[in-house]
Amino acid sequence: MVLFAVGLLLAPHSADRLRRDVDGLGAWAPIAMVGIYAVLTCAFVPGSALAGASGLLFGAALGTGLAVVSATLGGSIGDYSSPQALVALGVLAVMTVGGAAASWRARCRSRAGA
Repeated sequence: MVLFAVGLLLAPHSADRLRRDVDGLGAWAPIAMVGIYAVLTCAFVPGSALAGASGLLFGAALGTGLAVVSATLGGSIGDYSSPQALVALGVLAVMTVGGAAASWRARCRSRAGA
C-alpha cells in the first residue's frame, strides 16, 4: 500500500513525461524495462498494463519483443523462487511429518535442483 502511494506521488502522470524520463536512460532503457517489467510481473501487476506501457514507450515491434521477454523472465523468476521462499521461511517446518509434507519437500527440492 505504501509503495502504491509513493508511486502515485512520484511517478509520471502523462505519457509524454514518461517518454522523456525513459529517453534519458538512452541505450539502458530497454534493459531497465525488462528488469522493471519482470519484477512487476512477480508482484502481480496485470500484464496487459505492462505490455501496453512497453508498446507506448518503445513502439509496437520493439515493445512486443520486450514484453514477451520480460513476461517470460518474470514468470520464470516467480516460479523458481516460490519453493525456495517457502523452504527459507520455514513454512514446511510447521507442517506435519506425514506423507503430504514429505511429498511437498521432495517437490521443492526437485525444483531447487538439490
